[in-house]
Amino acid sequence: MLFPALVRTMRHQPIAPAGSERSAFSNIMQNIKKAGGHVLVRGFGLYALVGLAAAAYADEPGRFLKAGEVMPQGWMKEQIRLDLEQGYLPKYGEVNHTVTHDVFVKKDRISQTNYNGLRCWWSGEHEGYWKDAILRMAFLAGDEKRKAEATRWLDEIVSAQDPDGYIGIYKAGGEPNHRFSHHGENGELWVQSRIFQALIAGCEFTGNERWFEALEKAVDCTIRNDPGNYFDPVDKATGGVSHAVGFFDALWYLHARTGRRKYADYAVKLYGDFNTAPVRDDDLQRSRLL
Repeated sequence: MLFPALVRTMRHQPIAPAGSERSAFSNIMQNIKKAGGHVLVRGFGLYALVGLAAAAYADEPGRFLKAGEVMPQGWMKEQIRLDLEQGYLPKYGEVNHTVTHDVFVKKDRISQTNYNGLRCWWSGEHEGYWKDAILRMAFLAGDEKRKAEATRWLDEIVSAQDPDGYIGIYKAGGEPNHRFSHHGENGELWVQSRIFQALIAGCEFTGNERWFEALEKAVDCTIRNDPGNYFDPVDKATGGVSHAVGFFDALWYLHARTGRRKYADYAVKLYGDFNTAPVRDDDLQRSRLL
């Protein structure tokens, strides 16, 4: 969510680089404005992207941009295209099995168990942000082959969604260390948040409301089944529980799009749990930030 925040900040008060870059940055901004916000000036990468957004939507302060409203051009688009065609990322499944298990479709994991030498939830984490990255790059580069592959992934995950809305990696059942019955660290919120980002991006790039409805239903399911001690489980946790702060992205998105208070309320509740838990990685706790 850093990029929308940067865009919003730029829209109200442009952040120019310091020193000798300031005049060059000013020229970039002026060129963008003269062009009506329809071109991407080469050079300065992110500054040009943010400036483009600021110019194009100057009459709508506070508006967050959807995926696809700012598109790369020139060398930046070409670099993404080359990464997809010749780079390491799309071939990662051939290098490391961890993204190849379709864990969000099979949903057969049990916590406190290792799989191929890895902790139970690591493949969910890896598969989630790998598929999210491929999807975003494919749409930004206009790579039709990869776009079809990424949309197929999301269709498969949504088709496998349980009737109660669950999208995740864990096996159903009331036994210990099954879905929503964990005794220790399980990564549930973290892995969900990674694949939810892919659903959000897919929905915004394509307008596919089926994916949005699946996202909302899945988050509602997680809220209903909140264990109350995610950050402080019965069995001592390590650093992985703090990864769950990534779940706030989905809560923010749903609240911003639907206006439903329950998502903001749950975010406050979840952050309260995080603040009072004896987590190892506490850099985002209130006492560290204020």
